[in-house]
Amino acid sequence: MPHRIDDTVRRLVAVGVALIGLATACHDAITPDEVANAAIRVSVSTIGSDPDDGYTVTVDGGAIPAFPIAANGSATLDSLWRVSYAVWLRDIADNCTVAGPNPQRVIAVPTTAAADFAVTCVAKGTVEITNVTTGSAPDPDGYVVRLERDSSIASTVVAVDGTASVKVTAGRYTVSLSGVAANCTVTAQPGGAARQVDVASGATVAISFG
Repeated sequence: MPHRIDDTVRRLVAVGVALIGLATACHDAITPDEVANAAIRVSVSTIGSDPDDGYTVTVDGGAIPAFPIAANGSATLDSLWRVSYAVWLRDIADNCTVAGPNPQRVIAVPTTAAADFAVTCVAKGTVEITNVTTGSAPDPDGYVVRLERDSSIASTVVAVDGTASVKVTAGRYTVSLSGVAANCTVTAQPGGAARQVDVASGATVAISFG
């Protein structure tokens, strides 16, 4: 059964709907089609490897407050005017795509209109980082590994003489080590202190710093 959004979100929805009504309330009388008794049920189904853990739904660019929705869940917007709304599914992980239009244009009706989104996610790749530290006074608190691709940034901490792994969307990344003590120097084997690696979906790439 669909789950209704909580009372706080419902009150915010009512305020947004009221504002829409004020913006268009220029008629002499309210007809039955103008009564705010319509609803839209938003549902999401997510399949595939490494699925997203949830999304954000926005309606008409913020006229109705945004709300979270589970990766496989639903929510109902009620007390809506019987007009057309643009329903967006947002905050989608880089490895996931929405089938069909996004946003969906839906006309709210008293019997509850549906905005159904289907999301497919592909497996991420894994970058495995190994650190080998030598010398008489090693860095005491480990290092920060940074992976960058366009505007996508991921990071993790790797201990001295330790190993860490990061799951990322497939693509080419620049991998670098930071948080290094002043008495230590870094090399990557092979390729230098910062290097590029190609990560494939479902595959593991190993890199070593020492």
